[in-house]
Amino acid sequence: MARDTTVSVAGMDLLGRRLDRMPAAVQEGARRAVIGETRETADDMREGAPRDTGALAESVQEEIDAGGLTGRAVATARHATFVEHGTEDTPEQPFAQPAAERARRRFPRRVKKETGVSLRKLAR
Repeated sequence: MARDTTVSVAGMDLLGRRLDRMPAAVQEGARRAVIGETRETADDMREGAPRDTGALAESVQEEIDAGGLTGRAVATARHATFVEHGTEDTPEQPFAQPAAERARRRFPRRVKKETGVSLRKLAR
């Protein structure tokens, strides 16, 4: 004869609510990672820009979309492309590409860290 067995697990409601909030927590962590990486990349570009008048470094700007999940660091000086890639008369002086390469290596760790922070806060 089969017996009716009932198992009750305490905290399932709390777990359900936390799981429902997880996507928002991950998105918030990703948002912090994008903003932080965009700012650091812009700083790297400013630091790596050749100094003559300082106009090139001063032209570096951070652009972050309204949702915070896309960011760009850009040099808006008219001569930025000529400095980066050179011309027939002047050698290239890359400052954006090296900053982008550092960001490419750094960003995955930053996302992992920031999303982890958000998830740990959620678990409390």
